[in-house]
Amino acid sequence: MTRAGYYRAAIVAIVFLGILGLALPAAAKDLVPFKGYVNLEVTAFDIGTDHATVTLSGVGEATHLGDFTLSETVTVQLNGTYTGSETWTADNGDQLFSTSAGTFTPWLPSIPTSVTGTYTFTGGTGRFANGTGSANMTTSINYPSLSQTFSGKITSPGANKK
Repeated sequence: MTRAGYYRAAIVAIVFLGILGLALPAAAKDLVPFKGYVNLEVTAFDIGTDHATVTLSGVGEATHLGDFTLSETVTVQLNGTYTGSETWTADNGDQLFSTSAGTFTPWLPSIPTSVTGTYTFTGGTGRFANGTGSANMTTSINYPSLSQTFSGKITSPGANKK
């Protein structure tokens, strides 16, 4: 191949990689600390044959969200584990979505007094669009009220707009 051929191949490769880089979203956005608390109330409780569905809502405060409301629906299995889905809504209306999983302790025949688990952030709206990350949480239960703290990391709010 001639010197001119190498230059053309290099230019084509550079242009291709540049276009590819523009087409792909940033894979490693900045992760920032995410921590706070929320006070929840049980708003609905439905007992099925092998599980219970619990709906909760509450208010709290967290880094990057500020004051927020949380809407949560969890499915509790007979073995004391649960899975859930949540919508975190900041005062300005931006939302952060998550799924969760964890365990109640103690479990049957005792009344559960605490919950431990993990939130996995799956996107959102506004500055939380395409948000990812996770946070560990601990909840104290005093039915029908729950007090929760959480700590983890999320992608920097608004990072998708860089």
